[in-house]
Amino acid sequence: SAVVRHCFVGQGVRLGAHLSAEHSLLVANSELLNGEVCSIFAGPHTISHHKSTLLIAGMFSFYNAGSATNQSNHMYKLGPIHQGTLERGCKTGSGAYLMFPAHVGAFTLVLGSHYGRPDTSALPFSYLTEKEGCSVIFPGINLHSIGLQRDIEKWVERDRRTALEKLDLINTELFTPYTIGRVCSGIEVIRRLLEKNIEHVTYSGVKISKSALIKGLKYYEEAVEIFLSNVLVDRVLSQQVASQEALRAALQATDKSGLGEWVDVAGMLAPKSEIERLFGELESCAVGSTAQLASRFEQVHRRYAEYTWAWALNLLANRLGKEVQLVGAPDIISVVAQGLKAEEHRIRMLISDADQDAQLAEKWGSDMFQRRKAPQQDTPILKTLDAQLERQRQRAAQAIGMLTAI
Repeated sequence: SAVVRHCFVGQGVRLGAHLSAEHSLLVANSELLNGEVCSIFAGPHTISHHKSTLLIAGMFSFYNAGSATNQSNHMYKLGPIHQGTLERGCKTGSGAYLMFPAHVGAFTLVLGSHYGRPDTSALPFSYLTEKEGCSVIFPGINLHSIGLQRDIEKWVERDRRTALEKLDLINTELFTPYTIGRVCSGIEVIRRLLEKNIEHVTYSGVKISKSALIKGLKYYEEAVEIFLSNVLVDRVLSQQVASQEALRAALQATDKSGLGEWVDVAGMLAPKSEIERLFGELESCAVGSTAQLASRFEQVHRRYAEYTWAWALNLLANRLGKEVQLVGAPDIISVVAQGLKAEEHRIRMLISDADQDAQLAEKWGSDMFQRRKAPQQDTPILKTLDAQLERQRQRAAQAIGMLTAI
């Protein structure tokens, strides 16, 4: 019962329940029901279920739209020329409104109405809310939301594509050069704003309190530490670093193409330089068919680990303030230990967030006369978190043991 005009509908996409869709690209595993979409780029796992929801003139990816979510792209001047971007992992609460142009950073929860055309691309993992008609942001707070962890898991589980050839190249990892690059930008922004030493600052169409900046800086630093720790542990264990020579060999990047800014290409994460190189090949006709284009995208996608290592190695050197060839085992041990500590703190916060949510369900659930405490520690997502932390502890211990023996 969907009305679909001039759209591309990708693999595993579900449309129905009187949805109205026009002039839109709907990529793998999206699910759009009841409402209206017009002139949107819906990246993987874009979800909208409500009759009152309108998505228009925007780019979305791994997105979940709350009921009565709405945007404006028409200022009644030059026509509907404005557009917006909600980077991967964003959500909008019920009744959320954005006046375009606007750009919302990755994994941000948007609540309320926003008329100031905010650009929070440098402040990912945030809550963007409204207070007294003004946009207010809390940087990094979404890093400790159990909903974020649940999203990461369900995107993998809800891949409905059944074709032998999956046409979309989708990366569902959380801490990547794409997201951590934006986190690093956020760290720079927050430090500049804190230098003003005032209780409330305005940045790119949003207001931020000093306390929110301080907390956001801590959360962002932890995210960088977790990312670097995970990448270094993977490298040490995969390269079986057991000597100074092996360590020096491991701390080399075979390909420097991963340096610089990264982009999200409809679910695929890649260095911007590689995508621009591909554009050049298209313009010069070095890539002359859709089959060749698909092959080139697959080449970039397969090299994700190489690009990531080059990017992470450069970040490590910048954080330590020394050349890569001067990085030693004690440096890596320290980074791994810091990252494990940060991950332990993050998981404790996730469990606390899950407990608070479960307590609300227990208090206000339908079984009002026979309430009992739910076995929260037995829920699947908490079991997953426990297993994830234990696995990281074991791998970190193994890597530290190998480095200590050098």
